[in-house]
Amino acid sequence: MVTPTEDYYPDHDGGKFAPILATTVATWRARAFLENLALDAEGAIFVTVYSHNRIDRYDPATHTTTTFAEVPAPPMGLAFDAGGTVVLADILPVAR
Repeated sequence: MVTPTEDYYPDHDGGKFAPILATTVATWRARAFLENLALDAEGAIFVTVYSHNRIDRYDPATHTTTTFAEVPAPPMGLAFDAGGTVVLADILPVAR
């Protein structure tokens, strides 16, 4: 079902937007809380799995999802720098 723009989120700031068609390419088991997405130069999709303290990698060529990294705290942000290095933010306490 497509909702017309005029009736969709009436409190929106007025910018133009519309629903799009989407395809589910990967799923995770119940109780997995996914938060951030980042794409690498080859088109792989990296996802932070906040609930499991890890980053997963989805390969669109093989349609497989694997654990890319396990981290000591829930990952809060994810990006790639210009050189292709993963940049991750987390919530580890800072010692003073």
